[in-house]
Amino acid sequence: MYLMRVYQFVEVRVSDELPSTFGLLLDGSAFSGRHYIAIFAVFKDPDMCHGTEVREGPDYYDGTDCYTRRFVLLAFYPLDVEDDLGAQSVFDLIADTLSRYTSLGGGNALHGG
Repeated sequence: MYLMRVYQFVEVRVSDELPSTFGLLLDGSAFSGRHYIAIFAVFKDPDMCHGTEVREGPDYYDGTDCYTRRFVLLAFYPLDVEDDLGAQSVFDLIADTLSRYTSLGGGNALHGG
């Protein structure tokens, strides 16, 4: 019961931090024959950088420790069988993940571009 409350708290917190639009990043790995996929929301967060801008423009800073993009882990799934690696399965996984956060009032992922 306590673990479920922690899960619900984190889910609402992540949803609250998502901007109205964001991109998606998928990352996959395999370990001991088992496949995993992670889904991240990616968005600009100017508060993360405290460096000074250089002449190349507002996306470049003089410090190497300045990150202007924020990555928030939305989901991390183990995929049990190789059939789960198909495009439709991954699409369904993304749609299910996004529906969880948008139903809580979070943002919307960007479409193509």
